[in-house]
This record gives sequence, C-alpha cells and structure tokens, in this order.
Amino acid sequence: MSQTEPMSDREYIAWLAENSKGCIDEHSIAQLIEAVEAGGICCTELTVIVKGARLAVPCSQLPEAWANILHIFCFNDYQLGTTVKIKPGSTIVDIGAYLGFFTIRAAQLVNRQGLFIVVEPNHHARSILYRNLQFNQLQSVARVDPRAVSICDGCLARLYVPPYWANASLETSYLKQLGWSSPSYIISTRTVRLATLLREHGLSQIDLMKIDVEGHEEKIIQDAAKMGILNPELIKQIVVEVHGRKIAEKIEAILANSDYETHIISLSQYNSLQEIVIAMPK
Repeated sequence: MSQTEPMSDREYIAWLAENSKGCIDEHSIAQLIEAVEAGGICCTELTVIVKGARLAVPCSQLPEAWANILHIFCFNDYQLGTTVKIKPGSTIVDIGAYLGFFTIRAAQLVNRQGLFIVVEPNHHARSILYRNLQFNQLQSVARVDPRAVSICDGCLARLYVPPYWANASLETSYLKQLGWSSPSYIISTRTVRLATLLREHGLSQIDLMKIDVEGHEEKIIQDAAKMGILNPELIKQIVVEVHGRKIAEKIEAILANSDYETHIISLSQYNSLQEIVIAMPK
C-alpha cells in the first residue's frame, strides 16, 4: 500500500483501522477487522456506517473495498466539496461506479438533490450498487447504466474481472500491470461512447464527471475530445483516476488543450500507483 517497503498483512490492517477512526463507525471498524483477519470467509456481506452513509460491502472484496471507502469518504481524495464544487441540483456522472461509494458520497454533499448517472458494467458489482442506492434513498435521483463506456457504440466487449472487482478492465494487459495473473471471470458487455451516453440520458450540462475505468481512461478522453464534447461549457468538472504518472500527464494534457485548468494529485501516501487528474473551468 505505500512506500518502498510493502506492508505486511498485519501492518496493512492496522493502517486501515487507524485511518478509519473518526470516519467509520467503531462497530463497523471492528467488523471489518474481524472479516479481513478471517480472510473474508467468516461472512458474506457487511453493513458499514461511514459519515452517515450505510454501505453494503461484500466480504469477498475486503480489504480492498475498505481502502476504497477510506479513499472516497475519509481521505476525500477526489476533493469533493473543496476543490471540486458541487451543490444541490447538480448533475453528476460516475463512470466506473464499482459499489457506488463515490455516488453516495457526492449525493450526501448535495443533500440527495440532483441527478446521478451511475455506470457499472459488472453485474456482480451492480447488484451491490443497487442495494447501496436503496440503503441511502437514492433510487429516485440515480439512473444506473449497465454498459461499459468505450470508443464504440453497441459493440460487444469483454470485461476482465479479477478478484477485486474495482480493477475490472476492458484491457487484459492492465490487469497484469496491477499484478493479477488472470481474471477470475470474463463478462460480455455492450459498450457506449461517452457522447452517446450523455445524449441518451438527455444531459445538456454536467456539473461533475468522474471516470475510473481501469486503463481505458485515455481512450475515452481522446474520443470525447474528438467528438467535441470535452469542454467546460458541457462538462464543468472532471476527475479521472489512473494508475501511473505518465498516463496521468497524458490525460492532463488532453484536458488542458480542451480549455480546462488541470492538476494532478498523487496518492503516494498509501498507493504509489494512483493518480487523480482534476479538470475545472479556467
């Protein structure tokens, strides 16, 4: 999880628990520790309470899903409500939603008032995502789209899913880059271009778009620029999560050339690979 010396399993659990204090409910922390120490075999699913949100978390996704909660809710790595401005009535698009944590946190910050387009092609993750939307009373303001955003409309693609679903990717080489020797399973999914997704959902202006599609981000951003939809008048703010500084800099350059003010945040304090590119109007 960070630095030059990899953490042992025990150190990692201690790090997760320490950084959860004051953010995740104490009872939830205790349950998470027990589940992780048991290797996820002592339970099927946990309910985690964090900053007033109720989250369903499959035990099979631990400890990574726990780190993802810290990433979004506790560390606020996406800088929601600070650098990234959202307010009641905002339209927010979450591409690569996983279990819905980003959408739920954003919805909290706008008092559940707005429109959320939530894109997740993995049906296993999507089943938990639906439950998390229900737990947090978001069914009436969230639309879930089951397609994978790519550079082709209506194409049939393969989604390669490793044990940690958040790393599911359309790119086989990307899984190997992250250390997965092979996927746990492969899902056939229909793809949609970003321009088509926005048109079909009737979106004329988007306040915030988050893209986290595990190695496919650059292709989507390039295609959006080609289609003429990558501009602050249509998409006001964009946050893109990637693995690796070089790809972050490539995406930053495309966004800067599309009239955005950009900067890169390195998450090196706990994962040296992760970078977030933030783009805002100049």
